[in-house]
Amino acid sequence: MAEQLCEVHDTPLFTDAFPGMGVVDADGQEVQYKYYCPCCRIAKLEQRVKELQGLPFSDRNYGAMKSRVESAEQERDEAVCAKNSAYSERNKLVAALSKFLPSYLGKHPDSDLDWEDDWRWIVFINAPNGQLSWHIHDSELQLFNHLDTDNNAVWDGHTTEEKYIRLAELRVK
Repeated sequence: MAEQLCEVHDTPLFTDAFPGMGVVDADGQEVQYKYYCPCCRIAKLEQRVKELQGLPFSDRNYGAMKSRVESAEQERDEAVCAKNSAYSERNKLVAALSKFLPSYLGKHPDSDLDWEDDWRWIVFINAPNGQLSWHIHDSELQLFNHLDTDNNAVWDGHTTEEKYIRLAELRVK
């Protein structure tokens, strides 16, 4: 089955299993799988925090409203931590893979204003079956100190799904 991708961010969706109608898991329990993009989830939580912070507080509802804001902020912070942890694990694997195949660093064009400045570094890996590439957060760049930078690096246009198909098709010789 092909990996499900976020239509907004073109990133793999995370999966959570919830009790209820759905498929039977390995333990014989019925579960329903829900897919979500961590970036979209964080954006929704940020919006919820702003909405709650914008509501009028009075002496009568201050405690309840403060609790709702703090709860939303905590949920947002936990989602950010989970997303960052997943990216960190992925980056460690990409760093290891980049030691076995021809690889280099490139930069996302500054002219693309839709891209966040701290996500402009790209690791390019030239696999036998095509290019693989991942954007890397500035805070994880030290994992790739072993790579040279190519200021003329060009993305071959592969989609995230194509990249992971290429990755799955890699074979050890």
